[in-house]
Amino acid sequence: MAHVRASQFLCVLCRRRLEVGDHVASVIGRESYEGYTSVLQISACRRYETRSHRCEGTFHTTVCRQKPCILCQQGSTAFLFHRDCHSLLQMVSHQNGLRITLNDVWAFASAFQPSFNVPEVRSRRREWASFKWSFADGGWILALDEVIPGTPKVQDEAAFLKGISRLPKELIFYIAELSWPCTYQSFIVVMSETRHLMEYMKTARPSHITVSLQHSVYALRITHAGISYISRLQTTPSSGSEVIWKGGRVHRVEVALDEIGVIDLMFLGEGSSIKRRLRPASWYKVLEERLPTEVTLQSNALFLRDFLTKDDDILWDTPNPPVLNLQSRYGLPPSPMSRFEGKPFRLRYLALSEDLNGLAVSCGRGRTIGLQTHPSGPKQTKEFYERIEAAYVGCPVWIYFPVSPGEKIWRVWIREIDNELNIRDPVVVLQTTLNRVCFCGPYINPASHREYRFQLLGDELDGAVTAICCSEVCTGVLESSFAFAVTSQPGNTSIGPAIPRWSVAGSDIPKVCPNRDWYYSKASLENVIGIQFCVDQQQRHQPYIGMMIYYKGSREVLGQWRLDRAISTVFEPHTYIYYRASIHELAPYIEEISCPKDTDTPNHKGGYERVAMSGQLIWWFRSGASQIIVPSK
Repeated sequence: MAHVRASQFLCVLCRRRLEVGDHVASVIGRESYEGYTSVLQISACRRYETRSHRCEGTFHTTVCRQKPCILCQQGSTAFLFHRDCHSLLQMVSHQNGLRITLNDVWAFASAFQPSFNVPEVRSRRREWASFKWSFADGGWILALDEVIPGTPKVQDEAAFLKGISRLPKELIFYIAELSWPCTYQSFIVVMSETRHLMEYMKTARPSHITVSLQHSVYALRITHAGISYISRLQTTPSSGSEVIWKGGRVHRVEVALDEIGVIDLMFLGEGSSIKRRLRPASWYKVLEERLPTEVTLQSNALFLRDFLTKDDDILWDTPNPPVLNLQSRYGLPPSPMSRFEGKPFRLRYLALSEDLNGLAVSCGRGRTIGLQTHPSGPKQTKEFYERIEAAYVGCPVWIYFPVSPGEKIWRVWIREIDNELNIRDPVVVLQTTLNRVCFCGPYINPASHREYRFQLLGDELDGAVTAICCSEVCTGVLESSFAFAVTSQPGNTSIGPAIPRWSVAGSDIPKVCPNRDWYYSKASLENVIGIQFCVDQQQRHQPYIGMMIYYKGSREVLGQWRLDRAISTVFEPHTYIYYRASIHELAPYIEEISCPKDTDTPNHKGGYERVAMSGQLIWWFRSGASQIIVPSK
């Protein structure tokens, strides 16, 4: 019995996510086409027993829709497609004198295989973009009369859709945004974008081409989901091509790309002073060393995948990446051209500007997962939390490290287990010019401190940190793929300790003994000028997950803090803080916190605990749990 894994759980023809009840089939292959399965109906089952049709007979096949199992690790890949989408494409292609074979479906699906893992939220946005641009393109309008049966009801629907196509494009985009997901999505995408790309693919097969950079270089483009991709490069002009390099000695190449292919290329000669702006893309890379005069490029049936493809490239989310010193990096190769195994690292560049308000940090499995600077726009803030939650398997812990005006990040360390294995649980440790320290990871008992080591990023004589570079988090990322780096101002004075001071809870450990899943935060209740609370209203029991304490010139956060959750106004502190603890799914949590006026004291008999505004307050937390401890004096 053949065992195959579904590459993506979507129809490769209409790009729509498959749902229970859909009738689909799949093309199967390794390096060459092998066959296709019989039509099956999507169910909640993770595997489907079906039959694979080949020229020499019919065989049983198991298609896995979830993560590859042991059997399909070395098996073939299956691309799923709707039966109706395939029939519709065949019908229209036949009328145009073309024949779409299952080999074509395989090549078409292979062209859309992402070069690296992307979060589910990004896949959904690409699906929506395909529908929006196909809807506005109007190419599907021409096929309405040919493929839709002539019943009165369907003819009325066709007349309605034709009327929409005559509206201004901006209004059509707005209608598409409001109507997605749409009942007609599969039809519209197949009749517009898929048909156009399939016809293009039939005339332009995958190719290897050697391009001499001493001569002019021309690019052919093709559009998918509203994004213009470079389909292939050539040394001679042709219809629809654009010149991107006029020939000469190449000193620098800048590449804009995403998981599908190359969006833009820019060649720069030595001493070039004129530099155009690259087209916006998800990722960029810059090539400056060992640039040959000739390059051999491979394009699939539709897209140019990469330029000067190597397994040692670093991709950035900015077209102007920094230069990283050897001492300022962690988890990266010693130099940009060093070889290492695996796919390219993808680094996000986080500039620590003068208006920095704080750092949002996600943690899990005993280590740091990702960081995001704040302030950033509401859209960027929301995308950070969505990106982490979509990629991380489990529930991450969220830390917020506030930075006050005039305060700067002065030192950055990596805390890791002192061994030579790949599993080291790297945790980012931050220190500011006010000697505030933040461990972006779980609490470690003092007895285990000797099992860890600290690595300072940069030099002891460096000035303040100007930017942080953190590896992108994606589904299935290996722990050994964590990468981190900093850039700093030049300096000549050593300030601060060689290693950060450990957080030691002492006798204040809660009854539920903390392990690597528990996080520790402590703040003083002296000289407080304001208190703010964070409530996770997305959860059914709506727990209070953290509080921010304001002092004159600084702030501290206890517990978790999410900028995409409900944050209260800043309350004026009074004599006491009142909180009420409860239990949810066998885990402690904070049901409510308040700092009322002395005349509005809540009922102490109702389960409230009272904390005087003096001394210190400790907040233990982990994913789904919180516990407040008042240290004994």
